[in-house]
Amino acid sequence: MYLMRILLLLILVSPCLQGQTVFNRTYRIGGNNFTELLVTDTGYVSAALDDDNVKRLDFSVYDLQGNPLDTVQHDFNNVGYLPENCGKCLHEVNHSLYYAQSHFDAGDSAYVHFLKLDANLNLLDSGNYVYRDSLGTQIYAMAFDSDSTFLITGYTFRKKPPLLGKYDLLVAKFDTAFNLLWEKGIEDNRPNEDLGYIGLDITVDHYNSVLISGYGKYGPNSSIVARFRRSDGYMHWFREYVGPLGDAGMYTSDNGDGTYQFVRHVNTAQTSTKGTLYNKIVTGTIDSTGSYSQLSTLGPNDQMIFTTDLIPTSDGNFYAAGFTNINGARNSFGLKFAPNGDSLWMRYYYHEDQPDHSQVEIFFETPDSGFIHAGYYVDLFQSAGTGVFTWLLKTDQYGCDSIGCHKVGLYEAHIPGLLEVFPNPSTGDFRLSWTYGPPETFALTIQDVSGKVIYRDDTAFLSEQDYNVDLRQHPPGVYLLHLTLDGKHVVSRKLVVF
Repeated sequence: MYLMRILLLLILVSPCLQGQTVFNRTYRIGGNNFTELLVTDTGYVSAALDDDNVKRLDFSVYDLQGNPLDTVQHDFNNVGYLPENCGKCLHEVNHSLYYAQSHFDAGDSAYVHFLKLDANLNLLDSGNYVYRDSLGTQIYAMAFDSDSTFLITGYTFRKKPPLLGKYDLLVAKFDTAFNLLWEKGIEDNRPNEDLGYIGLDITVDHYNSVLISGYGKYGPNSSIVARFRRSDGYMHWFREYVGPLGDAGMYTSDNGDGTYQFVRHVNTAQTSTKGTLYNKIVTGTIDSTGSYSQLSTLGPNDQMIFTTDLIPTSDGNFYAAGFTNINGARNSFGLKFAPNGDSLWMRYYYHEDQPDHSQVEIFFETPDSGFIHAGYYVDLFQSAGTGVFTWLLKTDQYGCDSIGCHKVGLYEAHIPGLLEVFPNPSTGDFRLSWTYGPPETFALTIQDVSGKVIYRDDTAFLSEQDYNVDLRQHPPGVYLLHLTLDGKHVVSRKLVVF
């Protein structure tokens, strides 16, 4: 019987023993925005333009714990102005890596540049592409629909007399030798407005078609989505959605049942901030004929909040992540929701100091059901040095970058006493006391707004005498203090550092 209990215990806790790796790290390699990311069997590969030399591309290899293993650099000194990363243009097919970016000679004058690399990141082949006779072509996404063919989207630039500069939606298909198979440009024909349609996302579906989504760039902006036949580029339909104050684009995912899930950014007004537009995230479905059905609104309504993609998860739900812009500070978030639009959880993320810029740009589900994110980090306080850093964020299946942040439901412990905190708010120097009850030893933890534990004392002895907590090394903000006793919740307090 004792042996059976031990075996049962091992079966029950084996996922915990294996554990999920989480990390929140920055690297002084790459660093420029639009970091590309690839998940491999042994770790991750990132591609980012070097912050110290924007004509140099850093391919970096990491293990599953986020430790950097190798960096291979490719220079583009022949580019007239600058190269720009695509955002979702790094793929592994048949042991080769495929990559694409835009090369700008000046202004909107650009062409797409393709690379093929071997497993050691050595260059095997390259190619260039410009849409027909356009003045410029920029790529924002790339997706393989077979082992030998892939699609791209973005925009093409043309001049429309007398003075307009127009963006047309670009969709094109290539083989792995970078030969063009077909191309389509969907024109924006508004007679008196500059700019136009930009493709941001590619969804290869189960019905020999591809869904292209993105936004219309003009005033007010819109969300766009179009369905094309993969074999020849025939367009089945094109849809455009505009809220009363405009939209900020959309991303899609194939449900496999003739419908597509989407997230769409609808602008809202914040009356307390003069002239500032905020937005909300709307989710719903689009069927194969283009019929639209809104399900729910996700996330807060009083922030600038943008997803940068939408992916299905292995448990049948959806995950979206991106960045917020609150009072000039860019932090990031992850949001998981069910197919019916019900939110399952939402977490906020940042690296080191909350007022710094920590922006997620791309993300994937990992084999352990967690999530890996890549983006960039700017240290405004310069404790890590100046410049822009590549940022990798690995969370667990609950979106936690600190194990256990999802455990919010605890039994209540009913004991006599009152927790007093003084001063509160403070500059970070808090004094705690336990009054109207006998002294007691508690487990004391303090978390920041993302759920990360920043202070822990499992044997905090509290009495009428002062117990000091020093948060002066942490940035201004709101923190949450928890007291527990024998695993049961006693009391929580908000601590405000100014």
